[in-house]
Amino acid sequence: MKNYLAYSLKRLQLDYIDLYQPARIDLGIPVEETIGAISELVQAGYVKHIGVTQVDAETLRRAHATHPIRLVEAEYSLFNRSIEQDVLPTARELGIGVIAFGTVAHGLLAGHWTDERIQKSKGGYVPLFFEENIEKNVSLSKKLGEIAAKKQMTLSQLAFAWILSKGEDITPLIGTVSPAHLQEALQSLDFHLTEDDIREIEEAIPEHEIAGASFPMCNLETERLFADKECKQQIRTI
Repeated sequence: MKNYLAYSLKRLQLDYIDLYQPARIDLGIPVEETIGAISELVQAGYVKHIGVTQVDAETLRRAHATHPIRLVEAEYSLFNRSIEQDVLPTARELGIGVIAFGTVAHGLLAGHWTDERIQKSKGGYVPLFFEENIEKNVSLSKKLGEIAAKKQMTLSQLAFAWILSKGEDITPLIGTVSPAHLQEALQSLDFHLTEDDIREIEEAIPEHEIAGASFPMCNLETERLFADKECKQQIRTI
């Protein structure tokens, strides 16, 4: 690993990596071994900080015990608030920052949902968009859109503003290839949500009314796309 990293840094003309963060933790390998190997790169000066992605609270705690973890990346949106149960409290207890991805819930909170788009989006591997779920979920997002309109915000801006209201230790990722969408998302920094606003937003999308999970589920079809261990990891973090 050290040789490959040294070669990459040389090609990039860099002295070190600010954050080394595995995209997934292989459940077949003890997390202590994975983080331990990366910590050797820290000691060698090739890496400054270590992060982890999509882990449960127990794994996060074990990783941090092996070497201080700087950031944990997890899906966090109004359609998936599962990290609030264990991962977020654990991260805060240990002083670990949170990188939130999937804030617009695979597009459910991006707005512009028409009947035609709903029909085209049915299916796939994300249960939120299964034929029996998508219309109900779009209906929930439209309720949130009404709140956004009253505040003169776009739906996605409201989604990002909600994430930002959850704490200064949470940084949302903006996934887009459009400069206009990037600017739109960044403008959410200009909006401040009150406690009443947050309550109204969360009541518009009650967790018990969300239809389907926001990660691909393990089945015969997804086995061709996801390794079994990775699929199990996804289920554990839903």
